[in-house]
Amino acid sequence: MSSEIKPSIIEQRLKLEGERKRKMEEFIKPYDRKVFNPAMTKLREECAAEGHDIIARITGIYRICGKCGESYIGKGK
Repeated sequence: MSSEIKPSIIEQRLKLEGERKRKMEEFIKPYDRKVFNPAMTKLREECAAEGHDIIARITGIYRICGKCGESYIGKGK
C-alpha cells in the first residue's frame, strides 16, 4: 500500500490552472514583445499628443485614460 495522500480535487484543479496560466504567459511573450507592446506604445503616444481623456482619478493623482487605457501618476485634465 502506498502512504501517499492523493491531492484533493481543488488542489488538482489549482495545479492545472496554474500550469495553464504559465504556458499561456510563455506563449504570449514573443507576441507581446514584437507586436502588442510596440503597437500600444505608439497608440498611447498618439493619444498623449491629442490629449488623454481622463476617466478616473484615484487618490487625486493616479489617472486612467478612457481612450488608450494608460494609467499614470501626475497632473492631468
